[in-house]
Amino acid sequence: MSSVITDYIDCPQCGYPAQKDEYYVVGSTEANPLEGKISDESPLGKALLGKKIGDEVIVDAPAGELKFKI
Repeated sequence: MSSVITDYIDCPQCGYPAQKDEYYVVGSTEANPLEGKISDESPLGKALLGKKIGDEVIVDAPAGELKFKI
């Protein structure tokens, strides 16, 4: 199982400006954040699934709530 999400993501509170990123939402055994492979079971993976350009995503992370705009 694998879904590719390629979009511009804006997350000012993350410390970086809008940028184009490519993430692969994969099964937990394939996950490797350094390679952009995000587990479908992770908070970010769950939040990204089914989203499209213009959607806003809120992820409850250990560092606090993170907001992304796709």
